[in-house]
Amino acid sequence: MGWLAENVVLNHLKEHFGEFFYDSNGGELDFLMREGTRIIMRVQVWYADPVETTIPDRELKGFGQRGKTLEKAEKLILTNDLEQVQKVGGETACCLPLTLFRLDMH
Repeated sequence: MGWLAENVVLNHLKEHFGEFFYDSNGGELDFLMREGTRIIMRVQVWYADPVETTIPDRELKGFGQRGKTLEKAEKLILTNDLEQVQKVGGETACCLPLTLFRLDMH
């Protein structure tokens, strides 16, 4: 189901953002959205069994990247049904169900 969820996110981003890309420098991030030269949002899709509530470190590793262009970017983890704030290396990332993201409720 994970790759299907990523495709749903990809199509949503195509509709709403002019430019986005993938990053794997020091840890994978599924999508990075940019306005001009500034990265405004970092997104990781984690679509796992609903009983799992602990996000694996491998899914959070990409958020550990630092730099002026990344510090103020919104950090978003899209899940099947988990909605919470997640601590990631001294910063926070919002976990949001994919359905709410698709409805632009973030």
